[in-house]
This record gives sequence, C-alpha cells and structure tokens, in this order.
Amino acid sequence: MIEGDVFFAPNLGGESVLAFGKAQRITADGAEIRVGGDAGPLAVDWDGDGRADLLTGDGMGAVWYYRNTGRDDKGLPILAKGVEIIPGFTREEQMAAYQDGEADPEGHRIKRPGFRTKVHAADWNGDGRLDLLVGDFQSTSGAAPELTDEMRAERDRLTARQQELMPRYSECWKKLDQLLRARLGVEPNAQLTDEQQKKWGELYSEVMKEVEGFEALQTEFEEIWQELAKLQVPRFNHGWVWVYLRQLPETAAGEESGR
Repeated sequence: MIEGDVFFAPNLGGESVLAFGKAQRITADGAEIRVGGDAGPLAVDWDGDGRADLLTGDGMGAVWYYRNTGRDDKGLPILAKGVEIIPGFTREEQMAAYQDGEADPEGHRIKRPGFRTKVHAADWNGDGRLDLLVGDFQSTSGAAPELTDEMRAERDRLTARQQELMPRYSECWKKLDQLLRARLGVEPNAQLTDEQQKKWGELYSEVMKEVEGFEALQTEFEEIWQELAKLQVPRFNHGWVWVYLRQLPETAAGEESGR
C-alpha cells in the first residue's frame, strides 16, 4: 500500500548545518492528514495572509489545501480541514482510465491531470498572484496488436500460468517480508524509516535466496511479463505539468489552462 501521510521534521541545527529531530505526523482539524497516497507536500502562503499553508497532491490526482489558522503552544501551525481544490478520480474513473481501449499513445485526448499529483506554486504569468503547477502520472494505451490464433493461445497460456503462480508468489513474498523485518528489527506492518527502507533494498537479493523457490519463481514471473507484453495492448507512461492560473474571486478560481 502506498501511504499518504505528511510528516514534519524540525530542524534542530542551523542554516549551514542541518540536523533534523524526530518526524511527527501533521494534523489538520484535529486529525492526522492522510490523502490517497503519494502526498507530495508544499508549504506556501496560498491565501496571502502571511502564514505558510499546506498544499498536497495525492495518488488519485487531487490537490488538497490546508489553511494555516494560527500556531499552537509549541509554535506549530494549526491547520484547518483539507479542501479539495482540484478533484481527484473516483475508483471507477481510475479503472476506466487504465482500461481505455482507444489508442492514444501520445495522450492527446487527456484533458486533466492524472494520478500521483505533485504540486508547486509560483506567479507563473507575472500578475502578482500565486498560480498552481501540478505534475502527474498518466498511462495511455497504444493500438491493440494483431494476433494470430497461435498467438492468442500463447497469451491465454501465459495468463493462466501467471494466475497459477500467484498464490505461491504471495506466500513467498510474505515469508521474505518476515525475514527482512526480523533482520531489521521491525515489527510486522510497522512503517519503515528511510534508513530502514535503504537497508531493506540492500538486503533484498541476499535474503530472497533464503526463501525456497522464490528466486526461480520471480525469474519465471519476469519472463511471463516480458512475453505477455508482446501480446497485449501496449501501455505508455507519461508525466506532464499542468498550469492553473489564479483568477479573481468573481471568476472560477483555479481554472486549468494547459499542460
């Protein structure tokens, strides 16, 4: 699962030597902030009142605004409940986006930001107002390959084999996760720190060999994926930056102007 928490790590050093204290989850309206994954945060004075507000993207393509209403007794910002200033996709819309059968490899039919949004704010057009820039992830399809009967039969065979292997793969992955967490001294389901994630990656290949049959299983999976890719509708991954120009209050604020 991709988590969407936002953390604050205080700088206990100085401008020349950074030293960060323990990270803590940021709250808004009394509850921990949790968006739908990929919560790329940005601290910026969005409403122009002299206080740093919080903007975040999320995995479903939304952009959220958390207004800074003051400071608590520790000097930390007090954030209001999040407002979705750019709507994200629903789960049904997400599935439709990935299952779209019409070929569009260059993404010409895409009219709005996609998923995993990351945000930035700047006066893009020089009118004295902060505008919004949104980076995204999109996956579009190409033309379906023309398959012979033999090729369709091979596609079906590979798909069936993939499904057959999945329970064993899941079991091996669970065992690998247990071994890695034991090496790192991390409790089951506990969130890993950046340092633990780095160590996880370093140990992965070594520990994988301790899970009987997993290395061969993963190799077979990779071979199946490579062969299936030749027999299925191709997918193309993109990332664009979209510009939303800030408008006067009487107009539709945040209207998207292009990519």
